[in-house]
Amino acid sequence: RILADEDYEIDTAHNGLEGLNKLRAAQKPFSLIISDQRMPVMNGVQFFTQAKDIFPDAVRILLTGYADTEAIIDAINKGGVHLYFTKPWREEELLFHIKQSLSKTELLVENKRLAELIRKQNEELVELNKTLEEKVKEKTSDLLAKAEELKVSYEKAQIILDGTVQTMSKIVETRDPYTS
Repeated sequence: RILADEDYEIDTAHNGLEGLNKLRAAQKPFSLIISDQRMPVMNGVQFFTQAKDIFPDAVRILLTGYADTEAIIDAINKGGVHLYFTKPWREEELLFHIKQSLSKTELLVENKRLAELIRKQNEELVELNKTLEEKVKEKTSDLLAKAEELKVSYEKAQIILDGTVQTMSKIVETRDPYTS
């Protein structure tokens, strides 16, 4: 009744077993699960104990008319309950906590999405880095080969230059014995 006027997509169940079946059949994850402690078939703690295995990231709120300390401890420890409201509760307070819980869930979902995006981009960067390293090695190898070719070419040019200078000096010697 409280949530009917709000802009939420709501699924209801008449007992814990029906609720678990709806959770298992869900096409997308539930962000928030609210349950009463006293229900037919199973109690709220038993329901949440199984519900948290189906949707571990969902915020779980337990409503009860009985403020039993042991039930609260069980709800937190076994059912992973995030909030515990005893009847009667104020509608504004419940709505406030629901909105706050949904905002928290949205942040967690966005955080997971961003973490996955970062992981994928890191994998791509690692792959690009490997490719770049291979290209650098290849280019370095090519440059070393070209440098070796240039060195050999320089040495040949030096030999040719030395030969040319010696040939010129021989020509000058044979032409004019005085200046030789």
